Amino acid sequence: MVDAFLMAYDKEMHVSLYNKVIGGFDFPSGEIQLSLDEVTFSGWFFSDSEDCIYIQVTTGSDILGIYDLDFIRPDVNATLNLDADFRLGFFFKIEPELTSLASAFDVSIVIGADVFTIWHASKFTLTSVQETQLCRSFLEQLHSDRFSSREFYQNNLITEQLFFGFFKSISAQFSVKNIEECLEYYNAEMSIDYFNIVEDYQSHDFSIRLINMSSQACCRIADIFSGDYFSPIRSYVVGDINYVLFSNGECCFYLAQHSGVVCLIYPSRYLILKLSVESWVNVVVDSLFDLFCNVSKFHPGNLSCDNQSFLGLNVSHSRPYHYFYDYLNGVFELSQSSELTFDAVSVCGFDFYNLAFFPNISNFTSLPEYGVNSLAHEKCGYFLAPSLPIVNLTKSEYSIDSFRDEVRARFTDLSNFVTKSIESDLEALENFSPLTSGNLVIWIGVSSEKRQWVEQVSGVRSLINELKNSFKTITVIIDGRTFPLNPNDQDFYISASERVIFDAISSGVDDVLFINSSGLTARQKLIYASSVDIFFTSYATDSMYPSAFLRKKGVVYVSPVILESQKLLHVHYSIIEVPSSLVRQVSVDKSWDFSNVSMDWQDVYKCIANILNIGD
Repeated sequence: MVDAFLMAYDKEMHVSLYNKVIGGFDFPSGEIQLSLDEVTFSGWFFSDSEDCIYIQVTTGSDILGIYDLDFIRPDVNATLNLDADFRLGFFFKIEPELTSLASAFDVSIVIGADVFTIWHASKFTLTSVQETQLCRSFLEQLHSDRFSSREFYQNNLITEQLFFGFFKSISAQFSVKNIEECLEYYNAEMSIDYFNIVEDYQSHDFSIRLINMSSQACCRIADIFSGDYFSPIRSYVVGDINYVLFSNGECCFYLAQHSGVVCLIYPSRYLILKLSVESWVNVVVDSLFDLFCNVSKFHPGNLSCDNQSFLGLNVSHSRPYHYFYDYLNGVFELSQSSELTFDAVSVCGFDFYNLAFFPNISNFTSLPEYGVNSLAHEKCGYFLAPSLPIVNLTKSEYSIDSFRDEVRARFTDLSNFVTKSIESDLEALENFSPLTSGNLVIWIGVSSEKRQWVEQVSGVRSLINELKNSFKTITVIIDGRTFPLNPNDQDFYISASERVIFDAISSGVDDVLFINSSGLTARQKLIYASSVDIFFTSYATDSMYPSAFLRKKGVVYVSPVILESQKLLHVHYSIIEVPSSLVRQVSVDKSWDFSNVSMDWQDVYKCIANILNIGD
């Protein structure tokens, strides 16, 4: 059973206030609000009269709370030409405990002796059975030709705001199963060819083959249940997951792309078929509400297989590693394998490179998530993610050494192509004296998030001070967060925290030039990395620019729990690893790629000195 408060706004009562005060509620906004937990109120009121103004919350004749106008609103004070410290704002929360015994409450503005009730709140109860019926009825109609949101709300005597308040828990209606569990549960309904179909979905180049088929207007994939062929008719992006809606004209399913095919979503079966790692499937589960909200807003109108148009590539990923190693590799492969050209979009914040440099990209733009979905709706079509992981994990038999050589060779072509895109910048760099006049340029990766060397501040200081004994001039590039073309608040927050680390390191070393590359774009980092003599970073993405792309010499560290097969996920050409016996994992409950480590700086220095041929 779910309890919530449905709050109705009395607009006429608020209008009657205008001859006494100005102002209003910033939150809640709108005429109807649903709250499943605490209720927040904020806003401001001002009057020229001397009447006392305050907010009161009542249930019947009982007063639950009184809230004064005791917040300063600089924006309003400036507009009204009031003193900067004048108090006319309010902000308060009504906790669930306060209303637990009340079936209804009112929020009123009290001006002198007059009371104006603006919000009426009443408790709304939905049993778990009713919630399930409502959600499943919505999903059924949403994935049909007859879907009308207005009719659905009218037929169920519910408002849109109220419904979506409860619909947030839609993921609870779905079960997540792997193929073995599906076979056990749906045995009689499965296609006799289900194994080959799933194997095809999981194949290394599946997304690229989808794109090639779509380019020829003949994209069809088999369904594991019916065995029938389904065609893509629309795509929806939520974050960096690209959902492609497939239909055979009668029923449908979604294919979730995120560095390959993560899972299939069957809305009529309330089933998520897991095809990839658990963590990515969990991201899909958490985004189901947003997915279906987008489908409701940008409904294809019908499920006809004729209602399809391939619009191009969606090259969006939240992590630079997967953006370059999976998606950019896919774009590059498409440019080498055919003369086809594509339009491409990236979601703002997940756009780490200007794709216009690729000869097979005819038009590239970055758009907000809403803009990508709106474009797909407007043009009645779909985008596909060009995922082609640089490491082919579907290979069952290989030797570590031969496979590593194969991956290096494959990445060399991509890295040569990408570095060619900065040739003009490199020519200009010859006049940038800090990176050309020093007789040692070293790139050092720091982190405020994960894979951190816990002694990084004191350790890097000690390393540079020791190197000063062997080099007359030193330039140190301190690297951190890579910014996308359109950074977001999280990018700026992390870069600011890394700036604190940069300041702490640089302030402890004299007569050395420090350059902060945290917050630069991938292109800018490639330019800086091209000038370095040596780098020191973690084994993972932190090393990508100087090591994988520029093939510089360097020293890397990694948690000792990493497996040799996991090291294949990262491309290196000429490195020395800090011996695992000298590296201690600090967070024993985390995987290698999230773990911070502890090391003695002198052990790190010995590795650096080995590469530079200095010391004993």
